[in-house]
Amino acid sequence: MSPQNAERTRKWRTQIGWISIVLAVFNFAAAALFAVVLASKYDGPLSNLISSLSVAVSVGAGVIYLALGIWSIATRRTTAVAPMVFSLVFSGIAFVLSLVGLVAEISSGASPGFIALILELWVVQRAILVLRADAAVSG
Repeated sequence: MSPQNAERTRKWRTQIGWISIVLAVFNFAAAALFAVVLASKYDGPLSNLISSLSVAVSVGAGVIYLALGIWSIATRRTTAVAPMVFSLVFSGIAFVLSLVGLVAEISSGASPGFIALILELWVVQRAILVLRADAAVSG
């Protein structure tokens, strides 16, 4: 790999890591918000179940994004493919689910949030670039 390509993929891997950490913070903040709002607004066994699942999913996604961010930053000077594949798959799934949530927010009249959607798409795009650059070197 040329020094220019190595520097570029190292930069992209670092970006993926830091964006993943930001998405982890967003998910932890969403979990806290879900816990407070849903617990204070609704009462009953079904609403408790829904709020518990919302918090669990947000915390789980936050933990995965945090681990992914640390893993991407730790392997930024390597040509390891696994962090990029995992990043691509997880962020792709999160992007699709966020897109579904965005459509639901718009249809219910709520104010849609685009920031996480844009960051997830950025992670997907950067992971594809790194995988293509690594494949060109090894293949």
